[in-house]
Amino acid sequence: MAYPFTYLQTVAEFRNRLIQEYNCQLKTTAAKDKETGQDFNAPYMERTIDGEVLQCSFFFEDDNERPLWSVVRSICRRLRIDPSSFGITLE
Repeated sequence: MAYPFTYLQTVAEFRNRLIQEYNCQLKTTAAKDKETGQDFNAPYMERTIDGEVLQCSFFFEDDNERPLWSVVRSICRRLRIDPSSFGITLE
């Protein structure tokens, strides 16, 4: 189902709301590219709820890009955030 009237915020806006409103932390972990063998830092969001640590990959190429609603929804689900606060509902 498409969300034609949903405002798609930028990655920077989305990240900042996650951090400020939902106490998420943007972290990185060391990773290795399986094809090239090169090391890189893999960014992810982390949120703790009632002692449980929730994590979700958070890699975007450009802070000004607008993530698809399905990506925002997926990240919200992994971090147990109601996606309707970002304008995404199933109504």
